[in-house]
Amino acid sequence: MSPRKPPTTLVPLDARIVRIVLQRPGIVRGELAEALGISPAGAAVAARDLVHRGALMESGQAPSQGGRPATRLRIAPRLAAAFAHAISHSGLQSGLVDASGAVLKLTSPRSLKAKDVACRVQEAEEELAPFSDGINIAGSTLVMPGSPHPDYPHLGKAPWLFGARELDADRPILTNAEALLRSECALEQGLLNALGLALDLNDGASAVILTPQGSRVLLNLMGMSGPEETYVRPVFAQRIREYAKRVDSSLGLRLEEGMDAAEALHLCESEGDIVACAVVDETSDAVSKFVASLARMVRPVNLVVASWLFAAKVCQPDDIRRRVRRMCPPGVVSRLAFRCTEADEHSHLIGGALCAIDSWLAKLEGAKA
Repeated sequence: MSPRKPPTTLVPLDARIVRIVLQRPGIVRGELAEALGISPAGAAVAARDLVHRGALMESGQAPSQGGRPATRLRIAPRLAAAFAHAISHSGLQSGLVDASGAVLKLTSPRSLKAKDVACRVQEAEEELAPFSDGINIAGSTLVMPGSPHPDYPHLGKAPWLFGARELDADRPILTNAEALLRSECALEQGLLNALGLALDLNDGASAVILTPQGSRVLLNLMGMSGPEETYVRPVFAQRIREYAKRVDSSLGLRLEEGMDAAEALHLCESEGDIVACAVVDETSDAVSKFVASLARMVRPVNLVVASWLFAAKVCQPDDIRRRVRRMCPPGVVSRLAFRCTEADEHSHLIGGALCAIDSWLAKLEGAKA
């Protein structure tokens, strides 16, 4: 029997580099040097060392006409993994997810009663642990439906979730929407749906991307931070711009630092653009109220919505369209286009695990050498 390969050890500088790559997969060495504030040569040496040690991996091809390969860096899948748990009224789904977003192992769903969440989470992690050989375990995270309760930020609104209070306080606990926004594949899918739909309606239209949390998230997307702005990491602002460029080079997000949702929508209205909106929520009622509030702000501008709905068979676009028009005065929405995307069954687990891995790297980065 071959000896087990030990997990890769990271010092604070290693963790900082790997965390940048995790947040910006596909980054090139020049961009890494800029993010680190060091010379391109220094970044190249550091990246080469981490590739050799199995923490990072390279992808891409060399340019056709001389020069050094402009390869892109990604985090090595088996550098780290996290236990991810997603709970719903049907029970607890758990999995071991690596840093690339690959689900290494899933457990069978576990039934939940009034106060046994912590117990079921522990059982699932004991079942998954043997599949983490040679991988750094970054921790675990819990994803639940609904919005955080104001009195119990770490709990959902459903009383049967109160057993989560027994869990370790260091365990990240997210809502479904937050987990989806942290899952790169889900984020890209929703944004491209919204941007693509805007282009279908008006070639070359500009787009503003918002989420159900409104201006708070938009401010966070623009790099602002605060004690209550915890839904989306600031790095997503750059990703959104990159996705916009993939759809159409003329499609840009004209958002300024500190601009809130109302100001962004007013900018679009004044220029006669379409507003593209990516919505993440669980019920047609919640999505309808959010879209209606945007429609009242946008006024004559065409509103384009791409949405993830967790109960797609119940929450249909036509139903939301009718609800929005009932909530708004006549003529407020000149054209409402809606595209519904059912969330991938593993997106919540992936987003939650990536959150745990990012938190783990942040702790290593802040540790004393």
